Amino acid sequence: MKQRILLMAALLVAAGLQSVSAQTAMKVWRRSNFEIYRTGEVDSVQFVNLVSEIQLSQTSVELEKGETLQLTATVLPEDADEKSVTWQSNIPSIASVDETGLLTAMHVGSCIVTCSATDGSGVKATCQVTVTSSTTPEPDPGNHEWVDLGLPSGTLWATCNVGASSPEEYGDYFAWGETTSKDVYNMDTYFDSDYNKYYINGLTELFSEDDAATVNWGSGWQMPSLDQIKELINSEYTTIEWTTQGDVSGGLITSKSNGNSIFLPAGGYRNDTSLPTTGSNGWYWSRTFYTDYSSYAFGLYFNYTSYFSPGFDDRYFGRNVRPVRVAE
Repeated sequence: MKQRILLMAALLVAAGLQSVSAQTAMKVWRRSNFEIYRTGEVDSVQFVNLVSEIQLSQTSVELEKGETLQLTATVLPEDADEKSVTWQSNIPSIASVDETGLLTAMHVGSCIVTCSATDGSGVKATCQVTVTSSTTPEPDPGNHEWVDLGLPSGTLWATCNVGASSPEEYGDYFAWGETTSKDVYNMDTYFDSDYNKYYINGLTELFSEDDAATVNWGSGWQMPSLDQIKELINSEYTTIEWTTQGDVSGGLITSKSNGNSIFLPAGGYRNDTSLPTTGSNGWYWSRTFYTDYSSYAFGLYFNYTSYFSPGFDDRYFGRNVRPVRVAE
């Protein structure tokens, strides 16, 4: 049957026919730039001039956050039967694109915009989009350093913990909502021992006066939110490696968009007067309150098996704090 169809196609080409259709035709085979159909008693060939190339007006662009740019597509050959295209961004939160190819820079980072033919040819063209910050953060009076990981939110992560002077130092330990370190971490020494301040008031995040990063480093700094922690360890944006840096074990988190990284030492946690799991586990507080249970708050947990995940635990435990800034 296949030989018969090919013979029919050859005869139609020789006869100069461009299209022979059948109302009830069913496509059974396709090759190169023509399609072959079969019905009960009629074989027919419909010739389709497919798209062979898409040329974009730009293949690499750099925009400031908030800027827009119109991309255009030239579809070849000029006599292609179906020249419509679709547009898609692989990370719309960094740069979005509408059905006309209009780019909008949303947040700092990098993404790929793809223009695709709709005729079934599979032809595509891409544009690398880099979004930069339109402004820089306010000067930090404490001269604390931060790293731009190219994250969609524009969050800038500090290079070391509160109370530390280098990335490898554990720094201070804080109960959630407390702004100074102490010798004993338990229910009796916790500032909100009846758990009323945040739970009864229906609050979801720390007040600035209870934020260890803000109080110790200044108003330009905060403890990260739960969403910022999730973004930091999202495999779409970063890679994570358990490693040793300066004889200290911890997690190296590296940006996929710009190659920058931060190191989180595995400082364990404080419980009563003990400091268990140092060197094998890390626990970092977020500023986000766990609203379903009065005594819990969210944070980042990781260990030597390269397990990194958001988690929640009792607020009176002592954890490390890695501050963040936001590039507006």
